[in-house]
Amino acid sequence: MNNTDRRRQARVQGGWSSMSTPRAGGHSNRMTSSTSVATKPSLNPHPTATARQNSGINRVEFQQPSAEQVKRIPSPVMITKPGEHVISTDTNGPSTISYNPSFIDSDEARWMMETLLSELPWQQMELTLSDGRLVKQPRMVTWYGDRPYSYSRVTQQANPHWHPLLASLRDLLSDLLHVPFNSVLCNLYRNEKDSVDWHSDNEPLLGGAPTIASLSFGDSRNFELRRKPSDGSDDYTYSETLKVCLSSGSLLVMSGLTQLHWQHRIPKEYHDRRPRVNLTYRVILPS
Repeated sequence: MNNTDRRRQARVQGGWSSMSTPRAGGHSNRMTSSTSVATKPSLNPHPTATARQNSGINRVEFQQPSAEQVKRIPSPVMITKPGEHVISTDTNGPSTISYNPSFIDSDEARWMMETLLSELPWQQMELTLSDGRLVKQPRMVTWYGDRPYSYSRVTQQANPHWHPLLASLRDLLSDLLHVPFNSVLCNLYRNEKDSVDWHSDNEPLLGGAPTIASLSFGDSRNFELRRKPSDGSDDYTYSETLKVCLSSGSLLVMSGLTQLHWQHRIPKEYHDRRPRVNLTYRVILPS
């Protein structure tokens, strides 16, 4: 090693040693664990997360947030038990559904389905959308009643000529439920693509707390309910939801304040479905 190389090496070694050698004030240039270092602020996913220093390392400790800090989307509740179910209540009264999965014997339900499917004058109505476009309802319907019925921008004209089977079922339900049913909206869901969207049967001509009796024939379909937001908004993200499988011969009755506080629908299905007929008996009040 020549003299030039020795002088270069001495300068380098002297530079490193000077960083650990205290200066005349007892201070050092060397970075120690107590030295404050500017770093990026960490992302804190919860207010309960805390940062601590341990041996010069910033640690973030995650704690489970409390129930008040996390608002969960509720899972749908499946109703399978027969009987009356109070699904909500407030100072004005309860919202109630009653469910009987075998109200009509399976053999009786079979021939009733065949009769209704073949003998009722089914038609596919057109809906007027908010933008003025006309679209066909994704199901077929027919109406029986002494008075017309308007819903979802559709008007069903009065039809007092009751089919004998519909009249017989009307009288049976009226006696059982002590409700003077005077009309029925019949729905035909031809396959899994037919459906009815979220809605409430809250037209003024039904009254403030209508009783609606729903009879099902044919293939099973899921019937869903969701609670209306208490703040009156259209955000149903955190709403309670219920599901009921309506099989052939089943009876579902909605009563109390159900139409005021809940919506219901028959959604499209992903699996093949055979035809289903649904009869919804109701009372139309004088206009």
